[in-house]
Amino acid sequence: STAAFRMERIATAIAVRSLARGGLLLHGALAVRDGSGFILAGPSGIGKSTASRRLPFTWLSLSDDCALVVRDANGLYWAHPWPTWSLLRNHGPTTSWPVEQAVRLKALLFLKQSSCDRAEPVTATPATAFIMESAYHLARVVAFTPDAGANHAICAEYLRAARALAAAVPAFQLSISLTGRFWNEIERAVGKRP
Repeated sequence: STAAFRMERIATAIAVRSLARGGLLLHGALAVRDGSGFILAGPSGIGKSTASRRLPFTWLSLSDDCALVVRDANGLYWAHPWPTWSLLRNHGPTTSWPVEQAVRLKALLFLKQSSCDRAEPVTATPATAFIMESAYHLARVVAFTPDAGANHAICAEYLRAARALAAAVPAFQLSISLTGRFWNEIERAVGKRP
């Protein structure tokens, strides 16, 4: 629909502008527990939406596909729920996302399908690669142009932002099963951190 297209263009412009200040649009669901934000990131089909629907009442799912991560003047990272564009394009504005709501980002969780649930810490270098993969999925649509030189500069900006995010926010590889209580693994892993 025309309204969905206009909304997508505005949201894209916001995402691109946030990159200049270290922000990234990530392909990940945003969930909240005790006022803190957790991004469940991964490619299409990995289980972001399913995981969002399975969270118990102590958690709140704000978005199931995308989250905009921004850095404030103090270097703290905040996450905003972002629309699921495929829903808007295919079904029109049948739901809404509180994009103005920001939650302090406590952890990044990179999903992996498994027969058991487990959250394992990821160091900064692999976390940077996971962040780049998550951001690239959306960046190729949002930011890249036919100009190869401009794309090189955009890639460098994404890499800088991904490195800074990986250095500031704890990251985990989250193995997730279809029936387990993966949220207990998140709480266990994040609870161990200072």
